[in-house]
Amino acid sequence: MSENKPHIRLSESYFEYVARHFPVMCASDEFYFLPRAQAAADYYDRLDDFGSQAIERRIAKLKEFQKDFSGLAEQNHDLEIRIDLELLQANIAGILIELEQKHTWQYNPMLYLKIAFIGLDHALTKPAADERERTQRALSRLAAIPGLLKQAINNISSIPKTYHQASRMMLADCRQYLAQVGSDLLALAGKSTEPLSTCLTSALAALKSMDAFLTAVTVKPDEHFATGTLSTTLKDHFLSVRSVEDIYRMAVDDWEINLDQLAMLGSKIWNILKLFKRIL
Repeated sequence: MSENKPHIRLSESYFEYVARHFPVMCASDEFYFLPRAQAAADYYDRLDDFGSQAIERRIAKLKEFQKDFSGLAEQNHDLEIRIDLELLQANIAGILIELEQKHTWQYNPMLYLKIAFIGLDHALTKPAADERERTQRALSRLAAIPGLLKQAINNISSIPKTYHQASRMMLADCRQYLAQVGSDLLALAGKSTEPLSTCLTSALAALKSMDAFLTAVTVKPDEHFATGTLSTTLKDHFLSVRSVEDIYRMAVDDWEINLDQLAMLGSKIWNILKLFKRIL
């Protein structure tokens, strides 16, 4: 069917590409700037690659896809297809803003920790043909964790204050999670525990190195990072016609409404408690 519909063929190629190169992020709702892609299920044995040269290749290829979608949109007079193609261009714009303008991968350690341990969790919990496949893909992702965290250390030179605090807490949670799943995996492995034990030891050592890095890294105020990309993200990725100021005002209005409702609810609960005290 897609043979006679180039926009479908191109979109399938695009989703397969991002799923292959960003398999964890495309299988999770945690990363808003990447699409959910069904093909990510074919790569539960891989982690996303954030080497600087790999990022450059991804950016170049995504720009090719964006240009191809734009060309098809200009040639197509079907309104529904044009809308789909514009949405796909906006989808790519979100990834490019993240990689090329915000440079999140150069200051957010949580990005790497999330990829490593959401990826490991997916390998363990997503559907598998059998327990052997599940164990093998978990072992493969576990073995890739030290390399990914090494990329984090190589890529990051400074961290926003709030990200730094959150990263330290997340790292402690990752240690606990690794200890838990490590015990489960060793039980599943039976007699073949040597490769798994080696991978667990290496992953724990990588977390220790990451912790030492976070202790020594330069911490800067949050406003030093990516403050100028919000309006671009709203316009090019979310296709919003509202300004940042408009959206902020709407958020404040909603916040104030929620505070009023919480105050009313708190008053009702307090009155009920006073009534119970009288009864008792």
